[in-house]
Amino acid sequence: MVRIAVTGHAERALPAERGTLRVEVSAVGDDRREVLERVTRTHTDLRAEAQAHVDSGAATWWGSHGVSSGQLIDWEQRDGQQVKVRRFQARADVRVRFSDFTALAEWSVAVAEREDVEVAGITWDLTDSRRDSVIDDVRVDATRDALAKAFVFARAAGLGSPRLVALYEEGLRPGGDRPPVQPMMRSMAMDSGGRGGGVELRPDDIELTVSVSADFEADGA
Repeated sequence: MVRIAVTGHAERALPAERGTLRVEVSAVGDDRREVLERVTRTHTDLRAEAQAHVDSGAATWWGSHGVSSGQLIDWEQRDGQQVKVRRFQARADVRVRFSDFTALAEWSVAVAEREDVEVAGITWDLTDSRRDSVIDDVRVDATRDALAKAFVFARAAGLGSPRLVALYEEGLRPGGDRPPVQPMMRSMAMDSGGRGGGVELRPDDIELTVSVSADFEADGA
């Protein structure tokens, strides 16, 4: 009886179905109330627009951590010397998950042109139902890959047909030190389109990957 240990791997690349835009609002000034009012006013406008995108069907969800404020120490030149100055800062954020990428691109341009507002990035993803349906197929492919390798090794060694003894997801083999690997997602690409100040969104495909390890036993031929 001979034991054969192999790994199996499979992956699928799928176009992104959702894009979550992260928008940050930040202001600094000498007057605490003025800074807080500026950020609160802009944040309120962004939240209203985010809700409008959800209501129209262009987005599926929006969220925000709200407005926070605090103090910071800045430096400025006075009479040829660097002097510490206390200033006040307020920050807020809004996140909107778009299903309509045209609306996402248009809103990202509109908000980026506003004072105190910065587009912090986009996270691409699949819908939960799409991810769940595809990841099962990828698991099947990874298992078949391990099985095919076991048969190749058994044939090359002059053994009989291998029989599966144990099958592990990556990171779950006893004695292993790696945690299970979750499906991988690539990051955004967001380029200046050069057409009237617009942007061209080029999301990379979402890569779902599964790796397994398996033990087989085979008798001598």
